[in-house]
Amino acid sequence: SPVSSRGRPFAVLQITQATAVGAAAAAAAPREEATPAAMAAAISETFGAGGGVLGLTAAQIGAVQLVCSTAAGILDMRRSQDVIRLVRDRARSALGIIEEACRTTTVCEFESHARPLISKFFNVGRVRISFFDSERREML
Repeated sequence: SPVSSRGRPFAVLQITQATAVGAAAAAAAPREEATPAAMAAAISETFGAGGGVLGLTAAQIGAVQLVCSTAAGILDMRRSQDVIRLVRDRARSALGIIEEACRTTTVCEFESHARPLISKFFNVGRVRISFFDSERREML
């Protein structure tokens, strides 16, 4: 499943330097708390034009943001399609149980046909089917 924040997936893009200097400097640097201001400062320092480590231009940063937004949109769309597919499959399984119940003519036949379908639907190993007599108000 994709990485998400408050239920909305987002994409992560990592840009690294070809040299090991960046990794050594990052390992030696003291860890700061990941506040929004600290992250913004780190992004500005890393990606800023001119004095930044990578020296990305504003257009390049915009392109990276566009790629990340597009990837997040695709992940969100795929997640929505997965949910729709899951709901559709569950509805078909429920209708299959109803169809099988309508085909049966005896209680014994109903139990033998419906039990495996109900077990699969609820993802359980055993199913107990009970009947209720509403006139006498008791379980049969």
